Amino acid sequence: HLPFTGDDYSVVQQILSQPAPPLTKYTQGYPTALDEIVTRSLATDVADRYPTADEMAADLHSVLEELKKETVAELFQQAERLVQEQQFRDAFNVLVKVVKMDSHNTAARRLMTQVQKTLSARQRAEEIQQLRLHAEDELRDHNYEQAIALLEQAVKLEPANAELNAAVESAKEKKNRRLKIDMFVREAETVRQKGDFNRAQEVMMQAMELDRDDSGLRAAYQALVKEAQEAVRDKKVRTLLESAKNDVAARKFDSALESLNEIERIDPANVEFLSLLKSAKGGKEQAERRRLLEQLQRDLDLANGYEQLSEVGKAIEAIYDKFPNDPSVLKLKASADRQLRDVEARRTIEETVQQCRTLLYTSPEESLRIARARLREMPENDRLRGLEAGIQ
Repeated sequence: HLPFTGDDYSVVQQILSQPAPPLTKYTQGYPTALDEIVTRSLATDVADRYPTADEMAADLHSVLEELKKETVAELFQQAERLVQEQQFRDAFNVLVKVVKMDSHNTAARRLMTQVQKTLSARQRAEEIQQLRLHAEDELRDHNYEQAIALLEQAVKLEPANAELNAAVESAKEKKNRRLKIDMFVREAETVRQKGDFNRAQEVMMQAMELDRDDSGLRAAYQALVKEAQEAVRDKKVRTLLESAKNDVAARKFDSALESLNEIERIDPANVEFLSLLKSAKGGKEQAERRRLLEQLQRDLDLANGYEQLSEVGKAIEAIYDKFPNDPSVLKLKASADRQLRDVEARRTIEETVQQCRTLLYTSPEESLRIARARLREMPENDRLRGLEAGIQ
C-alpha cells in the first residue's frame, strides 16, 4: 500500500504536510518496533530519515532477531506440549524447525535427541511386536523353525528383553515337544498298519500327554479308536460268517441263523451276510419241509383205515398248497391219493359184496344188477368178477 493516494498535487501536499499513516491501519500482530522504523523511513524531513540502508537494515535485523526469539520460544513450547501428549513425530518436526531457526538452541537439540530416542524405541518396539505376532502365527501352524527365527530376530533388536528370550526358549521347547509327538504318531501309524490297535492307542495317548490342546491329535486318536472298534467288529463278523458257512454246510441251520442274527445286529449291510442268510433260511425251510414230508410219509405208511388216511391226506394237501411244484410233495400226494383211492375202492367193494349177499336170496336179479353196475366202474377188480359169477 502507498502511504498517500490521489492526484499528483494532492499526494505532494500530503507528503509535505502530513505524517504517514500508522501500520495499524493495514495490519495487526506485528512487532511494534516496526512503527518507529517505518515512521523514520517516511519522515518528511530528510534529516530525520535513515542516512544509510545499512542503518535501516541493522534496525530491521534487530526486529527480526527479536521476532525469531519469540517464534523459537513458541515453537519450543509447542514441541514440549507435543512431547507431553506423546505425539513424538509431530514434536520432532517442530523441533527441526526450531533448530533451523536457532542452530545453537541447546534445549531444542537435547529435546530432539530425546524424541529421536523415543521414536527409535517405539519403532523398535513396533517391529518387535510385529515379529512376535508373526511368530505366534507360525507357532499355531506348528512352523517352529520359522517362529524361532522371527523371535531371534526380535531378540537382536532388544537383547536384554527377558520376555523375548523366554519366548525363544518356549518356542524351542515346543519344537522339541512336537518332534517327540511326531515320533509317537509315526510309531502309532506303524503298529496300526500291523493291526496292533491297542498299542497304537497307547502310543497316541503318550503323544496327547505332551500336548493336550492339540485338536489334531485328539481327532487322530478318535479316528484310531473308531478304526480299532471297526477292526474288532470286522473280525467278529468274519468269525461269525465262517461259523455260519460251516453250519450251513453241515446243515445246522439253526446254529447258522444264530450267528447270522448276531451279524445282522453288528453289520446289517454286509453283502456276504445277506447271501448267506438267504441260503440258511432256504436250507432251514427245505430241511423242515423234508422232515415234515418224512413224518407224513411215516404217517401214511402207518395209516390204518380210511379215517387215518383221510387225516394224513389233509395234512399232505396243506403242504401241497404251499409247495405245489416240489417233486417230493407231488410224489407224496400221489401216493396218498392212490392209497386213499384203494381204501375207498376196497370199502366200496366190501359194501357192494355185503349188499349183494343180502339181496342174493330175496332178489337175486337186483343183486346181480348191483354187482354188474359196480363191475362196470371197476372192471379190473377180480373180487367183483368173482361176485358176479357167484351170483349168476
